[in-house]
Amino acid sequence: MAAPVTLRCTACGYENESQRVYCHNCGTKLDRRLLPRELLQGPDNAKVEQHIKKMIDPRRGIVRARTIATLKSLGVAFGLALVLTIFRVPDAYPERLSNDDAAAAPFIYDDLQAAMNQGSSRRFAYTQAQVNAYLQTAYRSRDTVVPLLKFDRVVVLFEEGSVEVAAQFEIASLLPVSLSSRQRVVLRDGRIDNQVIGGRIGRLSIPGPVMKLAELAWGPLWKLLERDRKNVAKLQSINFRQTIVPAEGTNPERREAAVEMITKAGSI
Repeated sequence: MAAPVTLRCTACGYENESQRVYCHNCGTKLDRRLLPRELLQGPDNAKVEQHIKKMIDPRRGIVRARTIATLKSLGVAFGLALVLTIFRVPDAYPERLSNDDAAAAPFIYDDLQAAMNQGSSRRFAYTQAQVNAYLQTAYRSRDTVVPLLKFDRVVVLFEEGSVEVAAQFEIASLLPVSLSSRQRVVLRDGRIDNQVIGGRIGRLSIPGPVMKLAELAWGPLWKLLERDRKNVAKLQSINFRQTIVPAEGTNPERREAAVEMITKAGSI
């Protein structure tokens, strides 16, 4: 172990500790130049000084305050955008029909029941507009689905191989809100086997895995539609597709969303 470095007093010869400035024995000022060079160099205080300058820099507080204010503004803007997205009805949903137009809607439930009672297999095809007209007449605003929410109507959107079922409500008769679930539907042994592939709250898209977790929230809506769901479960097949139909007043054909249903022979 190396001996401690000392500083000899030039007046009395006393060995002082290396950090002393005056001789502990006689009080004479010590000649610190006699110390080794590494002890004469003080600690590197550059980093400490730089840190202190940052702490006392008045601009630092301004930048921090502006950063916090900007983050708060972004948070408020995001929150407002989220609320506006949730409480806006998607453009794809059809307009509510007038009473006269709704009166001309096919009564799909009766059509299927009559076909099943005949005991022979029959094919039915309904456009998306016809199905929505039927739903508007079959389920009215008096049907309460969710507590504290006023039920407005059920809407369906067809795509190739899937259907989106949406329930529209009003909060305090002021704010519209819609909840939808997009599903692939398969009939197996007299029951509906549906695979959830997505959904929406207003215009906010929800991925399939999240919608599966929220499937319990659809219980009241499925209960409301129970009569038609039981009817569909008795079918031989159901397919959602884009059907080619002649455009009115023109030669070109157009594609229209539709559902095709085939009843079982002797279902009832």
